[in-house]
Amino acid sequence: MFEWWFAWHGLEDMRYRIWDPEDHFYARQQMREKVLDPKVPMREKTWGTVHIVREDIGAGPDDLILEFRYPHELGYDESKVGTKDCAAMMCANGHGPVPGQGVAAVMTHMVREIEGGIELRSRFWIGWGLVNGQVVKLVPDGVRVPVEVPMGLFAHNLKEFGHLATILPDLYKEKRSFLKTEEKKMGKDAIKNFVIGAIVSAVLTALVIGLIIGKKGVPDSVSGNVIGNVVTAIICGGLSGVATTITLYKKLAK
Repeated sequence: MFEWWFAWHGLEDMRYRIWDPEDHFYARQQMREKVLDPKVPMREKTWGTVHIVREDIGAGPDDLILEFRYPHELGYDESKVGTKDCAAMMCANGHGPVPGQGVAAVMTHMVREIEGGIELRSRFWIGWGLVNGQVVKLVPDGVRVPVEVPMGLFAHNLKEFGHLATILPDLYKEKRSFLKTEEKKMGKDAIKNFVIGAIVSAVLTALVIGLIIGKKGVPDSVSGNVIGNVVTAIICGGLSGVATTITLYKKLAK
């Protein structure tokens, strides 16, 4: 459920807003193809993707880039994710729209199943970031992060996840199938674009061949064979494309 939420909420602005209606504005997934790929396990749909976020953690609306990472990139044993020790994990490298400006942080949300629900453990390393595969301190020596930053983040984290706990169980029951619907829609759109591209390519090819024949002419002894082969190729290609499209549509509809 937790992994589904992170995959689902970045696809539409309203989904992020219902998480914290007062402080969340949008979270926009930049790698929708991965999230909507049915071959990608739910656990990994968010790992390795990027969210462009606008939210208020206490100092007013602010823009943020969340680079979600695979747990092993932050030193975690990824094989334990999905076990009794760690049901789910989300890790991210967060920074402002311009790297190096504003306050950066490394974030981890770890979920452990307990009797009657789950336990969420959140960790934020404020002033640190992932650079060239290494977690490094970005705040210069002698510079302190204002105390208002961790206090605001602490209060925001409690608020957003407290509210999510009240809405997610029912939301998951109602909307969990919507992600599969979106996966199918993306697959159908890809097929449609492929078919359109194939048709355009066939038409352009036919036009080019027509121009060549019209300019240079074709000996009577071979013209029938050439033109016949071109027409046959276009017809066969078209029928093959239609058959492939129908087959793929049937598979996606299941």
